[in-house]
Amino acid sequence: MLRPVFARWRRQRAGVRFATALGLTTLLSVIAALSATGWVPQFDLAIYYRAVSAWVAGAGLYSYAQPDEIMGSLGFTYPPFAAIVMSPMTLLSFGAVRVLTVLAIVVAGGVLVHLLLTDRVGPGLARRTGWAAAVVLTPVAFMVESLRENLSFGQINVFLVLLVVADVLVLGRRRSRWFGVGIGLAGALKITPGIAVLYLLVTRRWRAALTAVATAAVVTGLAAAIAPRETWDFFTGLLWDTTRVGRPESILDQSVNGWLARWFAPEPVPRPLWAVLAAALVGIGLYRAARLYRGGDDLAGLTVVGLVGIAVSPVSWIHHAVWVLPALAVIADRWWRLRGTPGRGRTGLLVLGLTGMLIWGMQPTSYIRTDIDDWPTAGVVTLVLSGLPVLWCVIAILVLPGRRTPGVPLPSRGASGTGLADEGVA
Repeated sequence: MLRPVFARWRRQRAGVRFATALGLTTLLSVIAALSATGWVPQFDLAIYYRAVSAWVAGAGLYSYAQPDEIMGSLGFTYPPFAAIVMSPMTLLSFGAVRVLTVLAIVVAGGVLVHLLLTDRVGPGLARRTGWAAAVVLTPVAFMVESLRENLSFGQINVFLVLLVVADVLVLGRRRSRWFGVGIGLAGALKITPGIAVLYLLVTRRWRAALTAVATAAVVTGLAAAIAPRETWDFFTGLLWDTTRVGRPESILDQSVNGWLARWFAPEPVPRPLWAVLAAALVGIGLYRAARLYRGGDDLAGLTVVGLVGIAVSPVSWIHHAVWVLPALAVIADRWWRLRGTPGRGRTGLLVLGLTGMLIWGMQPTSYIRTDIDDWPTAGVVTLVLSGLPVLWCVIAILVLPGRRTPGVPLPSRGASGTGLADEGVA
């Protein structure tokens, strides 16, 4: 019954196909979010809207605080450039902003899914059934808790990951002179995506790394010209104040620092311990990312670095971990390519993928009590379980596989602004 409908859809003009695919994606994704967690009234989006509105009206950008029953109070935590980008929404009512934000997040998620499909299956997919496959898989992608929370809280992380992935997989593959701009913009909007610059450096794409740094510097400089006091306050003090984003010992903080904070609570995590673990993860992650890139899998290398960013950030809420979606795509692709191959590798990938879907398909509060105030007395099992998401990220950093035969050959060493060629298997 569906085949004739799909055949008629395929015969439509490209604009009609895109519009219908977008509409269906929006509908199914919203249904998926509602069926999984219920509607959360865009709590974080409300912070953006009210803080920026107050700032436009003359108040301090970082003085606004919104009460929160879990964290106490939360305010605007992004650089002033992000506030400038968000300022047009103050021309609309909050209700209109909510609707547009939900649509934008769904569209961004659909485009991200399409980019991942095109990279894993090949560019020919886009000419055949790429958008149709994205329509089907986008609702599935939003069943991942991190993407679902972007939708329900009105978060910006899906846009940041899309900027970075599109920069590498689209501009990078085309050897564009603008390669690096997306990473630079993402890093200027929120500091943590800037870790992708390190990926460009370890893969010897010097021009793209310089473009990313220059882009971030230029837009941050423009923001400083528009909001000098806010820029000074952010980079000299607020950037380093992790208490403004919530309590690190919260079960919803799935960074290495957050997991350690639950072990050491109520005392702070020893800085040397966190620094050593973070430095080790950064070093190992960049080493593996470079090997994956040399083996021909740019997406896998970039994903490892994205997971490193989640793990080593002082605070990583569940909705920050959008990089889990590319990681699951890489695992699924490698598992499929190994079909018929003897050995334990395919079984290991299946376990990694299924555990990832299980762990990241729900909040840790689904299997850990929410009323724990004294973490050290909760028991070792509870403490370990409280860090399952970040522990999965660490394991993925160590073992995420690359594909042996890339769908799109990486540029050769001599290509302008690129770097290494295929050199074996990661």
